[in-house]
Amino acid sequence: MAIWTDSAMKQVGSLIFIWALLGALQLPGLNVVSDSHAAEKPSETFNSTWPLLGLQAKTEVASLSEMGRVTFSKALVACSLYSDDYLNSGYKRSCEEKSKIFVLEFSEPSSYIDILFKLAKNMADLNALQKHLASEQQRSARAVPTADNEWRVYIEILEKAYRETRDVVR
Repeated sequence: MAIWTDSAMKQVGSLIFIWALLGALQLPGLNVVSDSHAAEKPSETFNSTWPLLGLQAKTEVASLSEMGRVTFSKALVACSLYSDDYLNSGYKRSCEEKSKIFVLEFSEPSSYIDILFKLAKNMADLNALQKHLASEQQRSARAVPTADNEWRVYIEILEKAYRETRDVVR
C-alpha cells in the first residue's frame, strides 16, 4: 500500500486547489470554461486521473478482506450520495463518517483510496460553496456546467476500482 508524504499531499492539494479555482469556479465577469468544452472534460479528466490514482486505488481495493470490501462499499455509497446531493448535510456527515471508519479500520491515512475519498468530498464541498455563492449573488444555482460532471471523477474512479476487483480471489 503506497503512502504519500505530507509534502506530496500538499503538492497534490495545491494543484487540485488551483485546478478547482481555474476550472470549476465561476467568478462574476469571468467565464473560465465554455459549455462546449465542459461536455468533453469529464472523460478527459477521468482518463488522465485513472493512471495516476485509479490503478493504485484498484490495487488497494483488490487487497482488501471481505469485511474491508463491505466497509469500503458503504463508504463509497455514502460519498456517492453526497457527491450527487452536495447540499445535504446528512449525506456529507455520512460520507465523512463512513470513509473515516474505512480508512481507520482497513486502510491508512494518505493511501490512494483515502486521497480519492478526500478529493471527492472536497469537490462536493466546493460545489456546495459555488451554489451558495451563486445564490448570494442572485445568479443561477448552477454556477458552471462542469460542476455537475467533472468533479465527480474521483467517485467514478473509486467505483471503477471496486467494480474491476469484484472477482478477485481472496
